[in-house]
Amino acid sequence: MVGRNLLPGAPGSAALLICGIGAVVLLGGVLGFLSSTDALRTQNARQQALAYLFHAPAELTSLQSVLLTASGDANRNGAREAQQHFQKTLDGFQAVAAQAPPLPMAPHGDLRDLLSGIADDLKKVREDVAVLEHSGPKADVVGLAGRIGDAGEKFDAVDWDRIESLAAQNQEAFDNRADRQLLLLIAILLVIPVLLLVSLFQGWSIRQQRRALERSDTRFRQMCNTDTLTGLENREAFLERVNEAFTDRPEAQGYGVVVLKINGLNNLNVQFGYSFGDQVIGMLGQDLSDYAGLLHHRNMIARTGGAEFSLLVRGVETVTELRILALMLLAIVSAAKQCGDMCISLQGHAGVALGGPAVGCARDLLLRADLAMQEAATESADGVAVYSQPLRAAQLRKKKIEDELQSAIEFNHIYPVYQPQFDLRTGKMVGMEALARWNHPELGMIPPPEFIAASERVGGIVQIGRHILKTACEDAVTMRGNPCVSVNLSVLQIVQDDVPEFARSVLLETGLDPGRLKLEVTESVIIGDSRTVYETLTRLKRLGIAISLDDFGTGYSALSYLTDFDWNELKIDRSFVAKALQSNRARDVARTVGALAKQMDARLTVEGIETSGQRDLFASIGYQVAQGYFYSKPLSFGKMNNSPYVLTTRDRLN
Repeated sequence: MVGRNLLPGAPGSAALLICGIGAVVLLGGVLGFLSSTDALRTQNARQQALAYLFHAPAELTSLQSVLLTASGDANRNGAREAQQHFQKTLDGFQAVAAQAPPLPMAPHGDLRDLLSGIADDLKKVREDVAVLEHSGPKADVVGLAGRIGDAGEKFDAVDWDRIESLAAQNQEAFDNRADRQLLLLIAILLVIPVLLLVSLFQGWSIRQQRRALERSDTRFRQMCNTDTLTGLENREAFLERVNEAFTDRPEAQGYGVVVLKINGLNNLNVQFGYSFGDQVIGMLGQDLSDYAGLLHHRNMIARTGGAEFSLLVRGVETVTELRILALMLLAIVSAAKQCGDMCISLQGHAGVALGGPAVGCARDLLLRADLAMQEAATESADGVAVYSQPLRAAQLRKKKIEDELQSAIEFNHIYPVYQPQFDLRTGKMVGMEALARWNHPELGMIPPPEFIAASERVGGIVQIGRHILKTACEDAVTMRGNPCVSVNLSVLQIVQDDVPEFARSVLLETGLDPGRLKLEVTESVIIGDSRTVYETLTRLKRLGIAISLDDFGTGYSALSYLTDFDWNELKIDRSFVAKALQSNRARDVARTVGALAKQMDARLTVEGIETSGQRDLFASIGYQVAQGYFYSKPLSFGKMNNSPYVLTTRDRLN
């Protein structure tokens, strides 16, 4: 995993340099030794040649004596001895002639020429000497001896003093070179141990560096696989452990994953600082790790996110076991903890997934537990959810909607339908509410809360809002009876878009009377930056657009909402309609709201009317307008325009 040496490399580099220099020196010494040896051999041969010169005249004299003695030997033994002596003398002169130095020697040119001449003279008498054994005393032995004596007279021209001086110089050069060769040999013998020591040191240094590198690699692996805040392993290390569970399933018998999300950490960070939040995370990680280790020695917990812990559980066979374990972990999280001078208690939610043949890989198992954890955040009563195939299908549907939302916006696949609104007193249609719809080619009709929530997550709510508002205004202009049209605004539209400016441009472009347009906002829009919301709504009212408080009766329903803005309409939520028919208290509350609306000079609209009894009840307590399936379901523009509900005059309820 680690690809770099974390230790200084100077010792190893120095040792390599020394080894290199030593190798060069050793190579040079060996080459010098070999060269010196050749030179010594040459000098030695020359010295032998010079030394032979001093004995050469005596050799020739001895040869003459042997020849003369052989002439009187009757049994020819002397002849054979003379032949051998002659051959030895001839070989000696030939060898000396080849090794002698080029020394001037008048009148024979140089010493080599002199010796070569004597050797040539001896060659001329070689045949006569060869037949000496057969000719016996009859041979002209005296003549042969004389001819050899003539050859020896050539030595008379030799400067023996000079030869002696040259021999002394050559001997001195030979001795000096021999001394240098001895020193060179000693140096070579000294360099070899040094190189050996350096090589040993280099090997030791490399082993030390390798050990240090292995230690640093181990530390680096620990750093990469460990969460520094809690000391627990991180996400990558956790995935490796889950992969191990895939390979040793027979030994583990069963395994699963629990993903635990902690709520409230951001609030702690904001209130007390990040260092306090880090301390809490560290304590919580230790508590969870201790509990997981008590259950099974191979259980492993890791911090896989800022406020997320994941537990690999060994020795489990059913999701029920995992669910019980997850509840125990949540109990540890919610238990009161002393952190400094503070006593805190956190909450969380968890998702569990059981390993098995159907799980493809470690990441797939962790993804399943993570999906269950997300489900537990919104749907689980006890904070724990178990992964199932329908859950995966829901997540895939959610992902598909998010991925294809942008193209649906660009190609206007999201469009408005209209639900008519009726006067409770006369039964005439007085307006219609534009409702966004998306008919997906594969998924069919997608409920508005589903794709509206998706658009708020991935971006696109402003584009949808603009498209619905503009299309609704265009349809209202061309619809028979000139009805009013209501359009919903989301909180993100108000925060991210300049709604008043866009509404003004749409009114100018379509020619719609501002008095025929009504924009509806819910109480959730006002929660938070109410000042910005009220300023936006005030600008819209200045354009002549009516403003309705939608879903009144749900959420906080604070009276301050009624007093801080001049509402044109209060719209009662459908959930309140069913209660009013069954409860006297709910009917009293409905009457009270009616009285408030009358004092505010705001119209009262009730939605979700599904029975004649509900219609009659709200008509009797003073509500003016109603809508719901009792009257009509939402209709497309074409069906609405051709319906009998559409007014043929501009007689609208004010």
